[in-house]
Amino acid sequence: MQEGTDLTTVASVGHDSGRPTKKRKLHNPKPTIVQYDAPSAGQETALYHKLRAMDDQGQLKRFLKWSRKLLLELGPCAADLLWRQIFLGSIAEAYASQDFERYRQVVEDWRFDMPSVNPKSTHYNVTPQFTSLLDALRLCGADSHGFNGLIYVKRPTTAVMLAELLRAVDDDFPHLRPFVLTESDILRHSQDETLILDAFSTGTYNLLITTKCIDGSKLHSVTAVIHFNLTEDTLASPTVMHTPVTTVYMAEKDNSRHQDLIQSFYKSGASLTHARSPGTLHSEVEPPLIAASDFIEDPTTGARIYRQDAVPALCRYLDYLRDVMSTGGVSVPHIYTRGSSGTGEDVIQLDLPHNVDLPKPLQVLARRISHEATVDTSFVTCQHLFDQGYLDYRFFTSHGPSQQPEVETDGLRTANQSANTRCYPRRRPSLWTRALQRGLDRLYPLVVTVSAFRNGVHAPMLILSRLPWPRFDSFSVFSNGQGATVRLTPGSPLSVEESKQQLLVAYTMRMARALANKPLECKAENLFYLYAPLGPAWDSAVLESLAPWQFLDVEAHIAWGQVTEAADHWAQPLVPDGRGIEERDVDDAIIQDRAVEFTNRHFATKLRRDLTPLSKPDAQSREGKYDSYLDFCKEHRKEFQGVRDDKQPLIEVALVPPIVNNLSPASKVNSGSTQPSTKVFIPELCHRFTIPASSFRTALLLPSIMHMLECMLLVKEMSVVIFESKIQERHLLEAVTPSATQVERNYERLELLGDTLLKNITSMYYFVTMPTKREGALNGARAQAVCNKALHANALAAGIPPWIQSKSFVPKIWTPYIVKEEKGDVSGSMEVDPPADGKPARGPRKSKQQKRQDEVDVQWLGDKTVADVVEALIGAAFHNGGIETVLQVMYTLQFKMPGIRCYDDFWLTYKPHMSSYKASLPAKTVNSIKAITGYDFPVPAILAEALTHGSLTAGNQVSSYDRLEFLGDSILDFHVVWYIFQSHPHLSPGGLSLLKGAMVSNQTLATIAVLSGLHEHVRCSPDVQSAIQLYAHKIFLLRDQEYQLADAEGRLPAQFWLDVEAPKALGDVVEAVVAAICLSDRFATAGVDAFFRKVLQPFYARHIRVHTLAAHPSKALFELLQAEGCQQHAMRKRPAEGGTLSEVVLHSVVVASAVDVTTHASMRKAANAALDALASDPGFVARTCDCKAQRSGKKAQKAKQAGYED
Repeated sequence: MQEGTDLTTVASVGHDSGRPTKKRKLHNPKPTIVQYDAPSAGQETALYHKLRAMDDQGQLKRFLKWSRKLLLELGPCAADLLWRQIFLGSIAEAYASQDFERYRQVVEDWRFDMPSVNPKSTHYNVTPQFTSLLDALRLCGADSHGFNGLIYVKRPTTAVMLAELLRAVDDDFPHLRPFVLTESDILRHSQDETLILDAFSTGTYNLLITTKCIDGSKLHSVTAVIHFNLTEDTLASPTVMHTPVTTVYMAEKDNSRHQDLIQSFYKSGASLTHARSPGTLHSEVEPPLIAASDFIEDPTTGARIYRQDAVPALCRYLDYLRDVMSTGGVSVPHIYTRGSSGTGEDVIQLDLPHNVDLPKPLQVLARRISHEATVDTSFVTCQHLFDQGYLDYRFFTSHGPSQQPEVETDGLRTANQSANTRCYPRRRPSLWTRALQRGLDRLYPLVVTVSAFRNGVHAPMLILSRLPWPRFDSFSVFSNGQGATVRLTPGSPLSVEESKQQLLVAYTMRMARALANKPLECKAENLFYLYAPLGPAWDSAVLESLAPWQFLDVEAHIAWGQVTEAADHWAQPLVPDGRGIEERDVDDAIIQDRAVEFTNRHFATKLRRDLTPLSKPDAQSREGKYDSYLDFCKEHRKEFQGVRDDKQPLIEVALVPPIVNNLSPASKVNSGSTQPSTKVFIPELCHRFTIPASSFRTALLLPSIMHMLECMLLVKEMSVVIFESKIQERHLLEAVTPSATQVERNYERLELLGDTLLKNITSMYYFVTMPTKREGALNGARAQAVCNKALHANALAAGIPPWIQSKSFVPKIWTPYIVKEEKGDVSGSMEVDPPADGKPARGPRKSKQQKRQDEVDVQWLGDKTVADVVEALIGAAFHNGGIETVLQVMYTLQFKMPGIRCYDDFWLTYKPHMSSYKASLPAKTVNSIKAITGYDFPVPAILAEALTHGSLTAGNQVSSYDRLEFLGDSILDFHVVWYIFQSHPHLSPGGLSLLKGAMVSNQTLATIAVLSGLHEHVRCSPDVQSAIQLYAHKIFLLRDQEYQLADAEGRLPAQFWLDVEAPKALGDVVEAVVAAICLSDRFATAGVDAFFRKVLQPFYARHIRVHTLAAHPSKALFELLQAEGCQQHAMRKRPAEGGTLSEVVLHSVVVASAVDVTTHASMRKAANAALDALASDPGFVARTCDCKAQRSGKKAQKAKQAGYED
């Protein structure tokens, strides 16, 4: 443990040590840490495999999972004894049915081994953690009279099996009488807690193994408390003791999470006398059993504010107010002071500004307290702030990341075509689950505003939830190549009387039925949210004037007239009896020409006074073969009775499109109808849809908006629950969004960044922890750590797959409520004769839509996709907090790097090995390299190794640069990717990969070595030196030629070195020098950054750009579009005045064109113009191209067929 913490580490037991025979007993209340080795990934036992093979119907799935967890926590002995407890123990009658008889018989006949606790024994069948527990019990005096102890564990199964093991080692602990008290009846009959505690107090039992937080007032005789499982909850909820006890924390050796938990707990000033009141610790079985009045729960993330958390939570909110007021120009040096009362209670002294419209709960608090806010008044204020929507998840107390359940590969379905594609559970936002537990009497509005498309006005709408909304970032929606911005703004909560609740439910269902165009039905209690329109008096500009902490009162702006009409009627006659059609009748109206609810609807575009029912239709229209529109109606309308006024003007309408995936930049509206989209109707025969056109245009976007809103809700929850808000939500959303979802931003850019970061960090780790290994061994170790299989395993261990947003929005299965599958009666044991051919009978075939609906709560993910998400998460972490945050996130993602808790640990680990660098280097060479790199090497021996080629080491006592080249390769990769990320913020991932490949290729690095002069200092054999000199001569000649040609053509020089084969040694030396700078700088980045800016960046900026990715711009354009995944693009050439016209066409859109005398010149000009156009509009390809990124055939053949070659 770190210095300054009042903790003692007294034991460390692992596989390599023998079992201690006697240890010093502790009789002091100072907390003690007992360390144990991390468990190895042991093989399941023979009994496990036998029972699993028998379980062809999944009856033992839950028990198999328990057994696997016990194997890691307690060892194979406990994993096997579990089965005896299930089928032969006190609850065996629960599994005495015929279905379980075959399993019970196997267990009854099995020969069970008893615990062997000596780590040196070949029969050792427990874990180091259990062995260390025995040592902890000795330290606490459990092997003698007078001991009374508590052991806290996380899972009930652990508690039960731990007691079984301790009873089996009674020779070592003859006075130990363990008993189990858990919050569930797993593996045990129901328990009376009072009787158990009484038995403990009277000495019937002297060791209580529990998952519960026990009231210490009932346990005056307790002498020791042992935390067997170290989690945030066990530390946050210690037992309240009124007498000094020995407290032992069992921590995994080299587990920085455990060390950090203990450190942060004691640094925060926590103590056993300020513990949480008795209740139930968080476990995998049930949530804490605490009265609802004792805490406030955030609906988005599940985080809680308990009474003891109220003061810091209120302080966080006050800090936020101060910061945003200061940003807005309000001078507020401080608005509160935090201190302690005379009794030591945490209090807040308020000093709120009087010229600012602050939230009402704060104003009430300031008026009611005379001097300071106590814990109780702070908690009440937090409740009021929460109820009014002010206190969202950002201000709730975090006790560290919640440990997510590991995703087990056993039982996951795999795809028929690939075992590397698996079916995972798919998480849904917790807000919906919590919201459905509330009534509709209090609703929280979210104002939806959409910046205008070219196709008409989009009226603002309200989405109403039963629980407060968090804040959301704005995002984009798309339609036919256009983009618009959606803004979501929370409003003040509404109190809604029952009659209006019914109207809102009916309005929401009317909207849903119209959007789906089918008869949806749903009870109010199953609706996730409700819709409501805002009236014409609403002005969205008012949102711009709101302070960040303010909410707008929208209740007066709800258009209750529209709500009532839509709730009662799906449509009304367009023209009331007795009057003619007027402009106001078609203004903002949706028209339908038949009196049925589910039909095509049309936006009224204008009143055509130049047309009447007797007018001759246009020949190209649907009515073209008739003499008049009236004749068309007579032919096509059943029981047509004619019209009263054959001189009334007609209405021109445009078909209302169906809902589509508006989150895809390539979204295109396809009505599905072969009829013309523009028609004319006779007003007298039409009905007006009761939802106005402007509101319905927004409604058509709402399904896509709700899909994105759900994704953002889930990401907010993931950010808090897994990553402790270390990753910004917008980056986290990108990181968990695969490209297959077809949204504007996905993980591909972050995955490229994370890939290089992961390579860099793992390279440093193996470099510093394997100081004597050469490049081959280092490469092998790194490859195992960063391969897709390993990253997939990391993701499963961290519980990541259920959070991945892999599903694109599917309009056809959208509903605003829970879809419950209707299942038939499957009870009983009906036997069905097999078909004559012996093959299983197939049920009715399901449509694609039905299959999608059935799998709404699961998702199919390839192992590579899951691995890519891990890399993207690492890239997102770097965006948010740099390398330190990356290391924290890697730890969360279960990367094993013992000894590395922060970036400085790399140097501390490697520092003892610095004496191994002993080679000498002439001062002249050192000075020359300093002039080239701009870095003064404090240890020239490191530079000497960086310049030494392997051809010089044979027979000499010197080392080559291979280790440094291994490290420098990863450092340079990262610096290059970060450079292009910053210089090309909108370039596609494909373009980034092309640029990165060009910049770190051996040919490019060799050219840099020559032009910078590094090639003159390579220490190598004469043969290698001769090859280097010959290459340098060619490079200088080609450089001069290219520079002259570039000057003549008025352009920057291109990659002139591509056709010359480069000696590998030159590129390796550049990478080795980069590593030498980093190592000499104690792994700091300042020296490498300076070298990159001085030597590499100017070279890249001058020579390597999107236009110069290939020798010819046409080839560069082709490769860029291929990298984008576009398959429908071509270079079209045809004769034109003045020579040849070349056009770059992408999905029938001419991107650029040029005319020149020769075909070659016109293609070059057109390609350059297209590259310029794509650079100026980075989103063009995404909005235009809807190709699937699949490549087939030879690339060169594609280029020829697409016309990119002469």
